[in-house]
Amino acid sequence: MSNLPKRRFQRGTESTQMKSDSAKDTAREEALARRGSARGRGVRGVRVPQAELWRLLEQCSRSERQKLLRQFSESQRRALERWILSHPKGDAKKHAASCKKRCRASPRSLSGVPGIESHLRQGKLRYRAVVRFGPFRIMTGYCEDLLLAKQRLQVLREICGEAPEASSGPEVLEGLRKAVEQAKNSELELRFFALLPCRQKTPCLRVEGLEAGIRAWQELRTLLMRRASSPQAAWSKAQGICNELWAYVNGGRKRVVKRREATSFLGVELGQPVSDQKATN
Repeated sequence: MSNLPKRRFQRGTESTQMKSDSAKDTAREEALARRGSARGRGVRGVRVPQAELWRLLEQCSRSERQKLLRQFSESQRRALERWILSHPKGDAKKHAASCKKRCRASPRSLSGVPGIESHLRQGKLRYRAVVRFGPFRIMTGYCEDLLLAKQRLQVLREICGEAPEASSGPEVLEGLRKAVEQAKNSELELRFFALLPCRQKTPCLRVEGLEAGIRAWQELRTLLMRRASSPQAAWSKAQGICNELWAYVNGGRKRVVKRREATSFLGVELGQPVSDQKATN
């Protein structure tokens, strides 16, 4: 009987030691994964194929890179593109981190008033009114006075009236056009964007670009709802639609270029028709 407490103590000590070792192993694995991700390697330092491929392609000239990429299957190109977009480097990575930090520090929609969004900008809290109009979201410009934002919200609701939230029929588009026409002479500084399938949305545009926004929304919505003949064709079409749409945004086409910097070396090749069978010379 005298040995029983001692055995229980030993078992308890062994269990505690095993948990401690397991925690250390887990921490070590996570550290290796983080370090590997930063260097293009996986857990335990195993190099990721896409990272190695990216490193080799960067060493080639553009013409050589084009020649090599034409020999890839479409699925291989798409896998490489996904890897590039998920592993930003240099200035792009710093910019993404700063944006994430800024968004955490200045969340929207915390005004406590339905229909009013708040945003902290340059140390000042600003407000804007937002209403739903079918799949569209219409919003005013920002102001520092909450009372003024509430007044703008009331005006915006009177202009827009009521529209079925989920409807996307011609009556909604006609109602949207009438609302924008009525608000032209106001000082609301209206902007809008449209919701798309797959949790996507169009860029936020000034109402002067309403027709371009509606046209792009219709085309992108059709593209996302129907299966394209090939992912390559869908990519090219979506790229063309977005190029045209961004022309109505401040800095238009310059901003398109910046958004594609991560895959600029694939820009020409992605436009080439390819199949899932590797090309043969």
